[in-house]
Amino acid sequence: MSKRTTTNHIERDFLAAYDAHADALFRHCLFRLSDRERAKELTQETFTRTWEYMITHPDEAVENIRALLYRIARNMIIDEYRSHKRYNQSLDALSEDEGFDLPDGDAHGAIVRGAEMSRLFTLMDDLPNAAREVLALRYSDDMAVKEIAELLGETENVISVRIHRGLAQLKKRMGPHT
Repeated sequence: MSKRTTTNHIERDFLAAYDAHADALFRHCLFRLSDRERAKELTQETFTRTWEYMITHPDEAVENIRALLYRIARNMIIDEYRSHKRYNQSLDALSEDEGFDLPDGDAHGAIVRGAEMSRLFTLMDDLPNAAREVLALRYSDDMAVKEIAELLGETENVISVRIHRGLAQLKKRMGPHT
């Protein structure tokens, strides 16, 4: 295969990966960082690094592009935590800053669901990082246990246990009314 054909193939695969995963990857970064601008920057940098990897290693097929993207993003998030102190911003402040609107229709239901999600995010912030990470990947990013295991370099059993324990900790923290 000529170099031009290889580059076209890589570009096509990269654009397909971007279309398929950019929004979910951004939401993951936003969830982990609670900073919309940094989440945008990290998402962009994740795709830049993925492109550079694909171009510099054209003979190495990327078997699971989603796992590669999340691994790169995860490593950059870890670097972000190491290099900067993470500040906590309330979801109320975040909603004011980002201008979230309540959906039309059942306003009361939307408010109740919003309050429940706010409480859930607050409780998740208190979980150990390992539990918070697998719960975010499982329920926010809708990844299968197998995908999470591949991404984190752990066994499926370890991931399942972390999810189970994280959910148990959340349930305990939410109290007897849940």
